[in-house]
Amino acid sequence: MESKRGMIIKILIGVILILAAAFAVTLVCTLPVYPQPKKDVGTLADIQNAFKDNQQMVIPDALPEMKLDDNARFELLLNGNSRTAKPIGYNIRGYKFEDANAGYKCNCVLNCMAWDEKTWDGFVGVDVSDPKPMKDGRGSMTCVVKVSGYQYDLMCEYTTDGELSEEEIEAICDAISEKLNDAGQSIAAAAKGE
Repeated sequence: MESKRGMIIKILIGVILILAAAFAVTLVCTLPVYPQPKKDVGTLADIQNAFKDNQQMVIPDALPEMKLDDNARFELLLNGNSRTAKPIGYNIRGYKFEDANAGYKCNCVLNCMAWDEKTWDGFVGVDVSDPKPMKDGRGSMTCVVKVSGYQYDLMCEYTTDGELSEEEIEAICDAISEKLNDAGQSIAAAAKGE
């Protein structure tokens, strides 16, 4: 009788330990690890490695007339903030271009996320927004590219040197718009395999 009772206690303790271990593993895997659904990575190669099996996503190391700054920041966008979250997109902060003669500098962020391909099947579009009003020599513009199930947003903040006339500001906005459009066309062409 005593051995039967001892066996039952051992089995109950074993079951409780297994349940506690399963609870601990579940808790560790589902607790938020990242405060936001994104994760900093060290290099562009880390982003390229995260999406190495995805042949449709474009991850440019360069865009027409733009270079990556030495202090560029790279982030993976995740489908949640738990330890098991999977990458679904990326942010690359640090594309730069400038025109010293025209007197402006631009800092750009390239953001890529999956979008509903059923709604936009076959759509390829490049749209450059109107510039936001300049204040204190600063402004912004965005180029949106939708192709192959992904939306790419190339956001550009620009600064100008000193006081400029309306014509000079318009010329700068036209030049930046053209460069953003070229970058958008480059992304669309790469996504279509051209």
